[in-house]
Order: sequence, then C-alpha cells, then structure tokens
Amino acid sequence: MAEAIIDDPAPRLLLYALGGGLGHLQRATALGRAAARLGHAVHLLTNSPFASFLPIEPELGRAGAVTRLPPDRDPARVVPKIRRIVTETDYDALVVDTFPRGLAGELADLLPALGAAKFWTQRDIDPRYAKAADLASLAGEFDVVFFPGEAGPVAPPAPAAAVHTAPWLVRRADELLATGAARRVLGAPDSDSPLVAVVGCGGPAEIAEGAAVAASLTSELGARALVRTASPEGDRARADAGHWPLLEALPGVDVLVGAGGYNTVYEARATDTPLVALARPRRYDRQTRRLRDGERAKTKREVIAKVACHLGQIPAGGAPPRAFPDGAGEAARVIDETLRARWRRGGARRKAPQLGRDHSSTPR
Repeated sequence: MAEAIIDDPAPRLLLYALGGGLGHLQRATALGRAAARLGHAVHLLTNSPFASFLPIEPELGRAGAVTRLPPDRDPARVVPKIRRIVTETDYDALVVDTFPRGLAGELADLLPALGAAKFWTQRDIDPRYAKAADLASLAGEFDVVFFPGEAGPVAPPAPAAAVHTAPWLVRRADELLATGAARRVLGAPDSDSPLVAVVGCGGPAEIAEGAAVAASLTSELGARALVRTASPEGDRARADAGHWPLLEALPGVDVLVGAGGYNTVYEARATDTPLVALARPRRYDRQTRRLRDGERAKTKREVIAKVACHLGQIPAGGAPPRAFPDGAGEAARVIDETLRARWRRGGARRKAPQLGRDHSSTPR
C-alpha cells in the first residue's frame, strides 16, 4: 500500500494566494506552473481583482483549477467560503502566500488540525505587522518556510525548514520571447527606437497615474523612444495596452517604469532590464526597502530624468539575453520531495480530490 502511494505521480496542492494586487496571484501561478510540470494537481485560491480576466487556468495544466473569490473590501464576507475550501477540499499540501493567519485570521485555528503538509511563502513584510499579528507563533505549524528571493521577518523554529530560493517568476528564462516578437506584442513592431514600458498593477488610481507618467514620457522624450503601457487592467480594456505576463516580453523593453512591487522588481533584475520605480505605500509591503538606490525615483520629473539617462546608455544592438534561476521550480521540487518523504514514513494521503473546472468560476 505504501509503495503505491510513493509512486503516485500526482500530489495535490492547494495554493492560498489571497491578497490585493497581482503579487500573491502571480507568485502562486509561478509555483503552480512549476508543480504542474512535476505532475501535481494544482488548485489555486485567489481574490485578486486581476484574476477575473487573466487566463490562469491554462498556466496550471490539465489538472489545474482556480477558485476566484470576490475582491471584497470586507474579508469577513468571504471567510466562510475560505474555511470550507481549506477544510473540505482534498489536497496533500497547503501553500500559504505571505499571510499565515489568512486574509482575516481564518487560518490560525485551522492549521494545527490539518493533516496535509504545510508550506509558508514568506517574502519581506513590515516586521511591526509580523510582531503585532504574532506570526512567529504560527511558523512552527509549517513543514517548510520558503523565502523566495528575499528574507521575511520570521525565522522558522525547528522542525520547520527554512528554504531560500531565487525569486518565483511566472516564466522561465527559456520561455521568454525573442526581442522582435516581444516588441511586436507590445505594439512596437516596425521601429528600431528604444522601447519604454510603463507598468501599473495597483488600484485604479495607480493605474491612472501610470498612464499619466506614460503620457509625460511620450511628450518629453519625443522621437527618442517609444512609450507603451503594460497594465493587466489595460489588457482587458484595450488589446494594445499591454501583455501578460509582462516578463515574457521584457527582452523587447529597454527601460521599465513601474513601482517597487515584487514582480516588477525581480522580473526587471532577472532580465537585466533597467528599472525606474516610484515606491508605493503599502500596508505590509516595503517597496522602498526592496528597491535599490539607482532604481528609485521620488517624483514624476525624476522618473523622466532617469529614463532619459538610461536611454543614453543603451548598448548598440541591445543587451544580450541572459539566463536566470527558476526559483519556483526549486520550490516545487522541495514540495514534491517533502510529500514523498512523508509518504515513505507512512503518512496517509487524503481521499481522492474533487478538483476540476467547476471551481474556476467566481462564487455567487
């Protein structure tokens, strides 16, 4: 019986990726893609406002599923649904992104009773929140705590393992578009002019501000560069407004303008794309800390000046492509190995899952 369990090729993962914006969803998608390549069945739980129009299901393979919860400003309204999914869905591993207590503290009392393996993805968050929420008291409930490219404020106690990986990015280096194809999907197919991409992934006000920055860059730079917006929100509104995932098209971008969010920063660094960023205030995320001095701008005028400086330093023929490590793949292998080690020790699997496309629509 145990031998058959060990040989089963499809561990079942529940990825808890609740939180505003795109960061939680895209990190979980990156992990889900990597896990699907290992034969895992992935169920992703999200309330991102971007999830309603991004094609996440194809990223997770044939056995993948997505539950989209409404991006409600009152998390308590969706807590009963979350608790039902966590306690009644069949899975072998629960992976929680950033907030181990859950969106509204709903996971805190559930974690000790869960028979599944548990993994916490801990990026940098405000240590004052970590202390106030007593996240350290929950760290020991997890088998593994991942640090995906940056350290978090809570060190896991034994027997939990701390695993540091490269950043979790939604495309591997070998999946990026060639320069010409990347420029075409960003709306710059027939020009040799440098391409500046302005990305916005926050709330409507930040997306609108990004559009205003793009307009100012277009006006100030004139014929020196082409400026294109690259917001997922824009993808829904206009076919020429961007490309998701933007990482795929970064080989065609000469300068990236955005904020200091996880995806923007690590995608730019992975591809050696010059980044000019306005750090955005966040309740938990510390964008100023994540950005390097050379990447950070404080005003729109400084953004324009830094972009102009980068344009003057673009090497002839563009920068050569570079490889970068697959952090999500590293993490997926750790999850796979952890599960199989549990099964070898005699740990039981949960009953057959009820995952499928029926989970992928927004609940009523």
